[in-house]
Amino acid sequence: MTLNEYTIQSEAARIKGTGFLCRGANEPFAIRDGRLITGQQQYSSALTAELVLEALDE
Repeated sequence: MTLNEYTIQSEAARIKGTGFLCRGANEPFAIRDGRLITGQQQYSSALTAELVLEALDE
């Protein structure tokens, strides 16, 4: 039994052409795909901010 049977990863896997990337717990991770920028957990704030600044410079 799992605590949460619904996960974003399982939902993304059902959509053709969708990729799902992540890192381990408490590891910084941020990614940009065009105008979409997202970070994983609070540890990714600095990385996410860097990607936002890069996008604003374009």
